[in-house]
Amino acid sequence: MKNLLGLICIILCFSEVEGQTYGNEWVSYDQKYYSFPIVEDGVYKIDYNTLVNSGIPLASIDTDHFQMFGRERQVPLYISDGGDNSLDNGDYIYFYAQKNDSWLDSTLYDEPSWIGNPKYSLYNDTIQYFLTWNQLGVNSRYIVESDVNFDDYSSVPYIIDEVSSFYYNQYNEGLKSSNASSSFFVSGEGWGITRRNLGYVWNFSGIEFENIYQSNDSPNITYNSVLVGSSNAAIPSGAGGNHHTRQTIGNSNYTLVDSVFSGYKGIFSSVSFPSDIIGSDGSSNFKVSIVNDLGLATDYQSINYVSFKYPRKTDYNGESGFDFEAIYNDLESKSRIDINGSNLTNPVAFSLGLTPRKIPIIAHLGGYSLLLPNSADFSETRVVIESENDIISINQLRAVNDDGFFTDFTAIPNIDNALLFIYNDILKSVVDPYVSHRTSAIGGGYNVIMAEVKELYQQYGGGIPKHINGIRRFAHQMYDISLQKPVGMFLIGKGIREANVTSSTSIGPGTRANISSYQNSLIPSFGQPSCDACITSNLPGTNKYTPLIPTGRISARTPNELQIYLNKIIEFDNQQNQEDVYSTNTKDWQKQILHFSGGTESAEQVLLQNFLNGMAETAEGDFFAGNVGLVAKENDNPINPNELDEIKNRISDGVSLMNFFGHFTTSSSGFDINLDEPSTWNNQGKYPVLIANSCYNGNIFHNSFSNSESFVLTPDAGVIAYLGTLNYGFIGPLNSYSDQFYKEFSQNNYGGTIGSHIKNTILAGVTDLNNLQSESTYTQMTLHGDPMIKLNYHNLPEIELTDSRISFGPENISLATDSIEIKIKLRNLGKSITENFNVTIERDFPNSTIDSIYIINVEGLNYEKNLQIKIPLQSSIGIGLNKFTIKVDRPDYIQEQYDELINNQSVKNFLISVDGIEPVWPENFAVVPSDTIILRASTINPLAGVQSYKFEIDTTQDFSSPFTKFILRNSSGGVLSAETNDWVNNSTLNEEPLLLEDSMVYFWRVVLVDNEMNWKTRSFQYIKNKRGWGQDVFGQFQSNSYIGISLNENNQFRDFEPIQSQISCFVTSSLLSYIHPNNAWSLNGIQQDYDICTVTPKFHVAVIDKASLTPMETR
Repeated sequence: MKNLLGLICIILCFSEVEGQTYGNEWVSYDQKYYSFPIVEDGVYKIDYNTLVNSGIPLASIDTDHFQMFGRERQVPLYISDGGDNSLDNGDYIYFYAQKNDSWLDSTLYDEPSWIGNPKYSLYNDTIQYFLTWNQLGVNSRYIVESDVNFDDYSSVPYIIDEVSSFYYNQYNEGLKSSNASSSFFVSGEGWGITRRNLGYVWNFSGIEFENIYQSNDSPNITYNSVLVGSSNAAIPSGAGGNHHTRQTIGNSNYTLVDSVFSGYKGIFSSVSFPSDIIGSDGSSNFKVSIVNDLGLATDYQSINYVSFKYPRKTDYNGESGFDFEAIYNDLESKSRIDINGSNLTNPVAFSLGLTPRKIPIIAHLGGYSLLLPNSADFSETRVVIESENDIISINQLRAVNDDGFFTDFTAIPNIDNALLFIYNDILKSVVDPYVSHRTSAIGGGYNVIMAEVKELYQQYGGGIPKHINGIRRFAHQMYDISLQKPVGMFLIGKGIREANVTSSTSIGPGTRANISSYQNSLIPSFGQPSCDACITSNLPGTNKYTPLIPTGRISARTPNELQIYLNKIIEFDNQQNQEDVYSTNTKDWQKQILHFSGGTESAEQVLLQNFLNGMAETAEGDFFAGNVGLVAKENDNPINPNELDEIKNRISDGVSLMNFFGHFTTSSSGFDINLDEPSTWNNQGKYPVLIANSCYNGNIFHNSFSNSESFVLTPDAGVIAYLGTLNYGFIGPLNSYSDQFYKEFSQNNYGGTIGSHIKNTILAGVTDLNNLQSESTYTQMTLHGDPMIKLNYHNLPEIELTDSRISFGPENISLATDSIEIKIKLRNLGKSITENFNVTIERDFPNSTIDSIYIINVEGLNYEKNLQIKIPLQSSIGIGLNKFTIKVDRPDYIQEQYDELINNQSVKNFLISVDGIEPVWPENFAVVPSDTIILRASTINPLAGVQSYKFEIDTTQDFSSPFTKFILRNSSGGVLSAETNDWVNNSTLNEEPLLLEDSMVYFWRVVLVDNEMNWKTRSFQYIKNKRGWGQDVFGQFQSNSYIGISLNENNQFRDFEPIQSQISCFVTSSLLSYIHPNNAWSLNGIQQDYDICTVTPKFHVAVIDKASLTPMETR
């Protein structure tokens, strides 16, 4: 039964695939194809010499085997071969070809009818056509007509001509909201005329209806247009919309369109009107008005395209080539068309459509005439007439992929779990070693499928250079035909947006209107604003927003830039080796995360810090188990040099992730917390991923070198990947996105690739993307980097215990001490531990065979955990050198990554001695009234034997000034005194009585000479005739505990820190009268008040002191 179900599933999957089209259905992979560009509409000619010079083996090809393809369909040919089915010297091929317009762009819109400008492509005017040959001999040809019996037919009075205008002065993005703009192509989006505001009138009187036919049998003129609303002003009451367009024609200002509408969208008009509205001279008086009658603040509109199809006399004023439509002739089987007044010379005529024909056109009645058979489907027939001298010659054809064969990607033996490398051949010299790395074990062992982007344009992109459908359709086919779907798509090469947009997000013109931008764009992206994730979203198999395939890009312009990045990737991947030595020196940096919070004012600064703290909680938990540090902006001042050095040192030591949450600035880093250039970081081999929760910083789709590119493409320093939005950043959606991204790499998808984290993040947020701010954030967060990067994951935990993380106390032990304290800091260098385990402490007493064993149960371990245990001193046997053996996870219940034994235990000795001395007079911080004083100290053990003790006094806390004095005392246990006249200067060793200076603070200390590491320090102040307590100098304050204040030892300042608290409420609806304890409010996670019984509905009020955040008690 299971096998049957599997078979059904496979059949259904392939049935779905068969229903899809990918744009390459015209390709036969056993045929050779030769391409050439088409840049204008017209009749084209390829002669014998051109074919020979292009390397086409004409001697072995019958002419009826030739095929031509353009716009993904076969193009009919007329071949002049002398009737011998062979192309010889003097022979040629004729065909009709069209330059590129928006025929393929329409497939990118949710609705093809939404296309903004049907005559002007989003990508290119140029299109490639392809010549090939097969073995069938049945291919598309023009039927050669020979009938010239004109007298048998009546001349038609008119044909249908078209006069149109399309505009490309500016790019109309379409839907916007609060500076957010969708990357998906929406209604009316595309190129148009420069937008205008209220009251403006476009006068298009230059549009003329040349030789218009006006009679009783004249058909109506058909008008089509696309007009776009380019603003979204507030709508006054009763206005009905925030745009009003009126489109009129003729001397009577006949109304074609009068429409009130709202928002950013296209208005697609298609109307017909009588031909006599037009003046007999063909003048149009065509106008488009922005009517100012709605009381609006603004009403910006733009026109993309207008077209009129009108009846025309068959007179042409000196033209040497033209095209038109001939209507179906209800009265006769053919239409006789007499061309008058033209400047045709040896013309050729072709009819297009269902049955393409080559029509004889000959001189007749002082002009030229032709007989056009009616179409089989009763429709109009398009006719193209060209003078022989105006036929465009193709001078060169190029073999596709050099050998003439397209790549059959569907025939690759293994397409499952593929990693798609989309590259530009400019970078091929480095792409090859990159592929070698990614297929190697250390690089992930991926199944890489390489695709050169220019072939994708040809095979999947309609032959249109730099059309995104080339990549989009290829990726879609690879996804559809594989059982195990592609794991990633890596775009290798710089991309530049197509559109011209004037804003901070877009530097310089786009590729569509600027040759330099066009040439520098190696791999295009999708939409405006550009969106790599959208290349494979909104396709069958996924929702509108989530990519089918995890996607990333390296914005390299040259092989050198790509080599810089490859070197960093190899270094980065080598650090992921799970077989490496696991120690603090080698792996601890991979647990480190740095957060940077900015903001312009205090409330925003606190908000951003809270957002980052929430992400930190996720990253420090299961399974990433990281250690997060926060650098917070708390005022408008830049980071001070000392803190900046500390940050740089931490980056140099290595961090896995850096997350900036703040505003875009023009600083070198692009953030309102500025760091030095990444080239100064000195972090080779320890490259972090950087998340830029800000505006603009992720925008790599312009001609300039962006902040993202600077961070990623810096050699031997900087970051390994940069994730940032390329447009406006919105705090709420940015937080939601990053918060989910943290859940992915830390928990849900731990050990997965960064590309899959991003895909999962978008998928998780789909239900919230019903507003444009969220949509733009989630789709336009751009990954600049390899999508296969794994964020320093570990397959298993690795516990590390070192001597330096074990300490004993208390500091002062006397005969009255009843217990000692052991503090142990455990560190986990790998994946978090969620199970419980034990720490065993074995104590060997001095001079005794007795020992003790203590066990601590540890409830899991993320990055670090501090353990503390008190054990009896047992002075009768514990005085002396105690040996402690500490073992973690014995026996080995927790499977570890590297070492189960050596770094899981430590042996450390602790000398318990009751020898020592404590200062007793004057008391700490005392104020004394006399300039002479006797200092007193007491031995810890009053029964101690004779030992040597040392007193020291100074005016500085580090006892380093020339004033420093000392006294040595040899004494048995008890109270020891330092007399005024017994002091010796520490520098000169001369006797020097202690005479105090008024208001001076003095630091003094005592120690057992045999243990000079254990000084005990106090301080006092002399003020003449005063007694009391006080702290006067900075060193005295260091003994205090602080909340919200930090002491800066370098400049001896007190820095005030914000005290952050979190107030939260949880409310659940309940219509019943019983208590619902989850309805509560909490302060810093501690519940303060909760639901009560019997009252429905319920309304709780909490009163909180704004200074202390102390809540008023409920009574």
